[in-house]
Amino acid sequence: MNIENYNAIIAEMQVLLDGQKFVKDGDLFKNEKKAVKVFYDEEKTTYNMAIADVSDGAVGEFKTVNSWLFGADQGVKDAMSVGVDFADTLRSSLGVKKNTRNASGDITLPTTERGDGITQTTLTQKLLAIYPQYKETYKAEVAKYGKFLYLDFYTRYFVPEIKALLENAIANRKQLKKVFDMFEEIYVEGDSLATDTVVMLISAAIYGNEKATEAAIAQMGEDKHLITSVKEMLAQIKSNKKLAAALIK
Repeated sequence: MNIENYNAIIAEMQVLLDGQKFVKDGDLFKNEKKAVKVFYDEEKTTYNMAIADVSDGAVGEFKTVNSWLFGADQGVKDAMSVGVDFADTLRSSLGVKKNTRNASGDITLPTTERGDGITQTTLTQKLLAIYPQYKETYKAEVAKYGKFLYLDFYTRYFVPEIKALLENAIANRKQLKKVFDMFEEIYVEGDSLATDTVVMLISAAIYGNEKATEAAIAQMGEDKHLITSVKEMLAQIKSNKKLAAALIK
């Protein structure tokens, strides 16, 4: 299973999962009543979503409720479509109405509660705190699309901001430290999606830019694991045209 595609699927489901108090437990997500898991069937080349009942913390038998054919030639954008459909199926199963509002006035900013863990929602919340000029943009886009298209939003708004900081690292040293301290926290303590998103953000901001790359490595300092992850992602962007198209604007 390609972890980038899996994470892209989960990202499209994350707002719904967070809103319904699902927490990650191994390879599944569960709340007090339901458990959900997404998995790839190598033999059938399908991504599948299965749901089970939860009673007194015990997970019952899973039943597959949605499947998508997904070949080796498909990438992140295709996985995002799978995630959107899986989210709709899960929403229907839970009896949750989809937000169809066109006005942004009633859209709230992303929030997390104590005990939720550090997720991609946490990352969005922290980035909007650092770049509050995009709060209304966030609301408008969620109202427009009925969900948060995190990858598109990050690459259009946050990546250019991070790149600009790195290109003038000396003048922006205080802001850079704030941003990269936050990245470090998410990378170390976040779930797999949040961790991978941090790596993608940094990689997209420095790709093909030697000056920004040097500044980013200096900011990451002694965190060799993060530096290694970023270097591996840069290599993947270079070799994977679909990934490059999704991340580099």
